[in-house]
Amino acid sequence: MAHKNHIPCRKTWLETLAKRHSASGAFIFNEKNQLLILKPSYKEGWNLPGGVTDKFESPYQTVIRECKEETNLDIQIKELVLIDYIQETIDGHNFDHVEFYFTAIAKSFTDIKIDNEEVIDYKFVDTTQAKEFLSENYYNRLQAVLRAKSYPVLFDNKKPLKS
Repeated sequence: MAHKNHIPCRKTWLETLAKRHSASGAFIFNEKNQLLILKPSYKEGWNLPGGVTDKFESPYQTVIRECKEETNLDIQIKELVLIDYIQETIDGHNFDHVEFYFTAIAKSFTDIKIDNEEVIDYKFVDTTQAKEFLSENYYNRLQAVLRAKSYPVLFDNKKPLKS
């Protein structure tokens, strides 16, 4: 006997699944323990390297690809350090997405090159200076990662979950 809540058609069930996107970013520190930040051309402020996940791409693959595209750096992922579930309304459209943040290392920073289209500048900043450059959201994530006793740190709508 079928369960009363049984979904009779797999296609119908698949169509009900959320169409959520994701993005990934990286906390990359140089040998002086300074954070790499990027100045995007398409909005104010400074960002961490990273971006939106392509179709059938993992968050891990995304951050490696985005760092290469934005900075020409070949990075190695160290650890997943933060996950943030976000609900937003942008230009009248409601959507939700998940952002994954990793710590990563680069063998060398001498290869940094920016395309001057999507990214127009980069710099390394001490974590004490980061507040001057990063948006409140990025700065709060940085502080949470620096203070964490274990990873990943969990955020909900750009705010840390109470543990």
